[in-house]
Amino acid sequence: MSGSVLWSLTLYAVASLVTPGPNTLLAFASAVHFGIKRLWPQILGVAFGFLVELWACGLGLDALFNMVPVARQVLKFLGGGYLIFLAIRIATSPVDPTMNTARKPPMTFIQAAMFQIVNPKSWVIVLGGIALYADPAHHYASMLIISLFLGLGTIPAVVIWAVAGIMTKSYLSHPRRLRYFNIAMGLLLIVAVVPMLYEP
Repeated sequence: MSGSVLWSLTLYAVASLVTPGPNTLLAFASAVHFGIKRLWPQILGVAFGFLVELWACGLGLDALFNMVPVARQVLKFLGGGYLIFLAIRIATSPVDPTMNTARKPPMTFIQAAMFQIVNPKSWVIVLGGIALYADPAHHYASMLIISLFLGLGTIPAVVIWAVAGIMTKSYLSHPRRLRYFNIAMGLLLIVAVVPMLYEP
């Protein structure tokens, strides 16, 4: 890849991975409740799931979606529905400190990896990245570069949001503020998901 293409891929990765989406918002919310140490399996699971999804599409899954467009639509709306359900769970999660043990823990490595299947934003990023930057003449080499930028790039993107969650934790120690925060995170997740459902 030329320098200008790598620069373009860098901008694409930053714009698509760091902006609010299901992975970043869930990391932010989980970090507020549990801290970053317990979040590492989730962070690494996101990166692994993203890489698997990226290579699956690079090796032909995108061609299958083009042949059977309804499969992509069904997957997208099932995923969107699940994320909206998750947003409601976040918005209504308990704020009483004595109920912390009852709160659902962060995702495991496997759960976070599998979560990418129902994450509409990850499909948009992966399919867009392959369409824009995969080089048919050097397919595997270009896929490796795309993987470094988009797959492994999820780690710093999610960590940034988790650290932001940690930084706001003391402010959110008051139950009323935490309730408003949970509601805001739920609404933001819905706002992040809904536009993805209208992507072609």
